[in-house]
Amino acid sequence: MRQIIVIALLLLTLSSRAQVMVDIPTMMQEEQLARDVYQLANEKYQMHVFECKINAETNHWTMLRSYSETPNLEMPAYGSLSDSIFKAAFSDYQTMVTTSATEALKAGAMIEETDIFVLEVNRIKAEDEQLKALHDNLITASEQHLSSFLTALKADGVTYTPSLLSEERIQRLMNEGNCKPGAACKGNSSCSH
Repeated sequence: MRQIIVIALLLLTLSSRAQVMVDIPTMMQEEQLARDVYQLANEKYQMHVFECKINAETNHWTMLRSYSETPNLEMPAYGSLSDSIFKAAFSDYQTMVTTSATEALKAGAMIEETDIFVLEVNRIKAEDEQLKALHDNLITASEQHLSSFLTALKADGVTYTPSLLSEERIQRLMNEGNCKPGAACKGNSSCSH
């Protein structure tokens, strides 16, 4: 699947602030990709797990924007990914989302698993403490997102098979289950992640 191509694009080495500035637009595209996939899934299935993630991905994009060279940039409209690799990835995820609710949940899990993997690789190379904190926050958010998708899949009797993270880590995230299907995240009445 084209997911591997997206990973290759995102695996930029980060050893200086200048290199980070180059990667921030890529990270913003990933957040936009996730938001667009979750918006499509929410429109089709009206599942709370997707509704929460739309808002969260928009917030992540906005947080990344403050690190970009264009901090006043507005988030592009739904479906307006500018990078051809992300457009191709969206097409693949779109196919999954339109197949079934279960496939849409798997697409969400794949997006978050990929995001965690890439963020962790980039975090290791980040030298600036502020950028490490940014990566830590995004990793934590993606783990929470992945956990909610895993919980929803488990409720449907589906076992998710990871492609980048270990089975043990997936199991730990599933056992944490910080979002229940059809319920607000972390027991709150509104979406926190």
